Amino acid sequence: MTLRDGFAKILDSYGSIRSALSRFKGNFLWMNTYQAMNILTSIFMSIAFARLASKELYGQYIFVISIVSFVSLVSMPGVRTTIFRSASRGNESFYRNATKFSFLWSLLGIPLLTLTGIYFYVTHSQTLGTPIIMASLFFPFMYSLQTWKNLLKAKEKFSNFVLYESSLSITKAVLVIGVLLVNSENLIAIMFVYFLATALLNSYFYLKSLGFIGSEDEANIEWRQESYEYTFLNFTSYTFSKIDRVLVGIFLPFSQIAIYNISMKVTDTLFKFTKSSIESVLPGFFKDEYRFSHFFPVFILLFLVPVTLYPLVKYPITLLYTEKYSESVFYAQIYLFAVPFYFMAYVSSQALIKEHLSREVNKARMTSIVFFILTSLALIPQLGVLGGVIASLAYYPIQILLCMYYLRKNDLL
Repeated sequence: MTLRDGFAKILDSYGSIRSALSRFKGNFLWMNTYQAMNILTSIFMSIAFARLASKELYGQYIFVISIVSFVSLVSMPGVRTTIFRSASRGNESFYRNATKFSFLWSLLGIPLLTLTGIYFYVTHSQTLGTPIIMASLFFPFMYSLQTWKNLLKAKEKFSNFVLYESSLSITKAVLVIGVLLVNSENLIAIMFVYFLATALLNSYFYLKSLGFIGSEDEANIEWRQESYEYTFLNFTSYTFSKIDRVLVGIFLPFSQIAIYNISMKVTDTLFKFTKSSIESVLPGFFKDEYRFSHFFPVFILLFLVPVTLYPLVKYPITLLYTEKYSESVFYAQIYLFAVPFYFMAYVSSQALIKEHLSREVNKARMTSIVFFILTSLALIPQLGVLGGVIASLAYYPIQILLCMYYLRKNDLL
């Protein structure tokens, strides 16, 4: 190679890196704009519940949402992970078939939710059981058609994704807050507008997303098998993110679910920004434009977040949610330390998925979730909300250690 050729190669490499960084900045901006809108609507909804409704009703609302979200596992959400990974590499030809596959599986949710609703209708109250039964009517359209989200992110159509997702969250927030203003204790009406808006808008955005499909040649990929594997992977993450509220509701009064939910709100908000930032670079990461080692400095820097926010978190909680939720402050301060661990757990899982090591991700998450559930069962009855916070905080470091073990075992570190 001549000196001239070497210099040209350096320039090409520099241009490629500069182009990737420019694209990353744009993606990062769009994804964090989406999260800002999503977080604001979520905060407005929680403030409305805190100020207009009782803690009991707010806890029931969270409980119903958690149960319905958990049942969504039957819709084979692993399809969405398969779509994202394959479409990031230019293969989205199976998109329609994969969505149909998810929709057919989601029909199982109808009898599951109906039976669950009947159980709570009989054992608890009509107010709690009816919304769960009602959810079964909208269920297939609420979750199986969410494949549009993964397609748009994979194809780096972040502006469209932000527009659609923001429209969805704002519409739900406006409708729910509207019902709260009219009748703050009508859980059935609140859940009806929530489920209806989710089902209708997801259906509409799925139809819109079909216009972004490229080649529709038969996909040379075992997407069904991958979808089953990734669904099992989703089972662990869904279990962790939803069953904590359910466990609190089983052992404690519904008002304590409200306390727990508010205590997690600040850190969950930070999780959303963290996740959207990671997702903005994932297409490049899957194309080998970035290495796993590039994320380590970010992990270290993120410890500044809990240290900085620890003395400050009490002010937004008491200001936004009133002194009625002052009990949540201490729990929120503790859970702030989950932020850097959440970041590394998410990145290390994606590093394994990138290398087709989904089974290793499943093993890491399943072990972590078993530990989380056992810890919750032991601590929540004894320590109340604090037990749930401690169990949730411990979940991420355990997952990181296991993912790192599998990365090193496969010579990826």
